[in-house]
Amino acid sequence: MVSEIINKKQVGILSDFGFGKLINTGRIDTKALLEDYKYFLKRQNLIEKVSFEYDQLKNDKNKVEYKNIKAKKIVFCEGYGLVKNPFFNYLPMREAKGELLTIYATDLKIDFMIKSSVFVQPIGNHHYKVGATFNWKDKTCNPTKKGKQELEEKLSKVISVPYKIVAQSAGIRPTVKDRRPLVGTHPKYKNMAILNGLGTRGVMIAPWAANQLFHFLEQEKELDREITIHRYQNLFDI
Repeated sequence: MVSEIINKKQVGILSDFGFGKLINTGRIDTKALLEDYKYFLKRQNLIEKVSFEYDQLKNDKNKVEYKNIKAKKIVFCEGYGLVKNPFFNYLPMREAKGELLTIYATDLKIDFMIKSSVFVQPIGNHHYKVGATFNWKDKTCNPTKKGKQELEEKLSKVISVPYKIVAQSAGIRPTVKDRRPLVGTHPKYKNMAILNGLGTRGVMIAPWAANQLFHFLEQEKELDREITIHRYQNLFDI
């Protein structure tokens, strides 16, 4: 929450109207988290990195089989890859491309994130992440000149110190038209489930949504009606 307006000037930051300071916040290094968790799963022989072949999946009421793997259920967590999933690609995902810059700015010297028309996030050694764009038409993960130009224009209104662009990246957000996750089981194949559509707030939403899905699958507890895919009941004639 914002408790007060801070009018103290910060070198290198354009802030004619001061700052609102957010408290009780935090940051998760998702890259480190995922790498460490993958390492843990690999040591337990619980993860395999391969391309999934949908036509190799066999299922009946009591189990699913995929090559040499047998299980009671399968959960698809594919992000934008949902568009290629023959079981769930009827769901109305509205993908949004986003681009980021990594800049090097020795004169900025901040240890907190700035949020304005773009965010500026310190990542160490005078490097900062700057983002992000929204593009509803381009479905590639390729950085663009247009995205770079947009971020530079917005950044020029936030900071006043020189910087050097050292990297540019892009990705696809798995967003949904009503901005709610896609959680639940297939209307015909009850042993096939989905956890997707987490959009721009996936890090915060994922634990809660995953917990909802676990209790739904294992204890038959009802899903929150705002996230269940059954809200798209009119699309179930597939």
